[in-house]
Amino acid sequence: MRKHSTARRGAIIVYVALLLMILLGFAAFALDLGQIADAKVQCQNAADAAAIAGARTLDGRAGGNQANATAAALATATGNRILATVIAAAEVSVRHGAYHYNAGAQTFAAQFPPTPPDNYNLTEVTITHPVPTILAGLFGIYSSTVHATSTAAHDPRDIAIVLDYSGSMNNESDLWNCESYLGSASNSPNNTDPVFPQFGPYQPAFSPNAQLQCASGDPRVGKSNVTMGVLGISAIVNDLYQNAAGSGGALAFQPAPGSITNTLPGGDQYLPKKNTAVPAVNWQEIQGSSSPVPSTLYNANAGVPYGYTQGPGYWGKTFFIWPPDPRGASDWRKKFFFLANGSTPLNDNTRIWDANGNWQDPPGRYVINYKAILTWIKASPTIFPPRLRGGGVLYYDTIPTDVPASAYDHTKPNSAITDPNQRFWKEYIDYTLGVWRDPFGNTQGPGSPACSYGPDFACGASGRFDRDRHHPSQTPLE
Repeated sequence: MRKHSTARRGAIIVYVALLLMILLGFAAFALDLGQIADAKVQCQNAADAAAIAGARTLDGRAGGNQANATAAALATATGNRILATVIAAAEVSVRHGAYHYNAGAQTFAAQFPPTPPDNYNLTEVTITHPVPTILAGLFGIYSSTVHATSTAAHDPRDIAIVLDYSGSMNNESDLWNCESYLGSASNSPNNTDPVFPQFGPYQPAFSPNAQLQCASGDPRVGKSNVTMGVLGISAIVNDLYQNAAGSGGALAFQPAPGSITNTLPGGDQYLPKKNTAVPAVNWQEIQGSSSPVPSTLYNANAGVPYGYTQGPGYWGKTFFIWPPDPRGASDWRKKFFFLANGSTPLNDNTRIWDANGNWQDPPGRYVINYKAILTWIKASPTIFPPRLRGGGVLYYDTIPTDVPASAYDHTKPNSAITDPNQRFWKEYIDYTLGVWRDPFGNTQGPGSPACSYGPDFACGASGRFDRDRHHPSQTPLE
């Protein structure tokens, strides 16, 4: 038997119509999505141009010239079109602020409004614009909205060019002014920080000329902002950090208690004249006679030496004590210097000072024991951070244990040291001792503009002072 089915004419047309509607829907959304994407790009371009126009109009005056900056941003935004439609002023939002540096996070971020001392240097523009649809209206979607926000700011600077019209760079960043052309204004401290040593040979009554704070009103004398803000400029020490790159900010230095300005310092104490509290300048005053230095000197008078004297504030620690510890292993001359042969511990004062008490250059006289000094620097109390950075510059990221053997030869240029950490510390030690070798091969000592922490100091009523640096027949060195 055969079964015949009856054909239903027109059924396929229904399926075709349904599929056609779906295809048209996809086509409509494709066209509209493409149009919205184009509108988004044009909206962002207009916001970028408007933000730049606003930021370029801001200035450093009070209020930042915001009214004109807003007008410039609006004029630029409304001068653009999105899909042939002019952007209306009502579609534009403008606000101004500052590109603020967060020292803790070490990043820049927009801040509205600025917090002093920041000035207006940033413009933010937001554009919100309706975009009509092409075919999506068939499905009840007649428009869409595009948004774009842009921020423009004056570039923050990590590097600044300083024009010093005094003819030198010897003032604001240094503690001492050594420029002879200033006449009576020369040879003056630039330091404005009132926290400085006033104990032992620093006592004003004992050494009235041991002045470490600027007392000059001459405008040619610079005011140092190393540890204290001056004339609205913050202290340099607050711009130095010890954290690794990318991690939270951590200041590099912390001051010792200011209370030890006039009281006993940390570590070793200066020895007084016999039966007095007046600082002694030689062994005879300590002993009250000319007898030899006994091996029990420090045990009897000040206990076993700590090997340093510290503070106050940012004055750090020194390793020089006077008279030298009679025990050979603790004599600072033997610990930190060799004779010219580079191996015999130094105990001859005439190799270090000339007849007038001036510190002498190393070649042919003595060799600096950099390894021993670095060991002392790293020993407790440690006043230096494990790494030092500031203003985008990495000064060092480790404190080495030594410098290259060739660096012990003071006639060789520092540029020959390939390890940047070793070179930094070698030059720092030389500078502190007052025998820094400049790139031209000249040794710069205390009192020269290139090593301007001041001239030598002889403690006492007529002594001139800038640092813990003393005549060999008198008191300790820095």
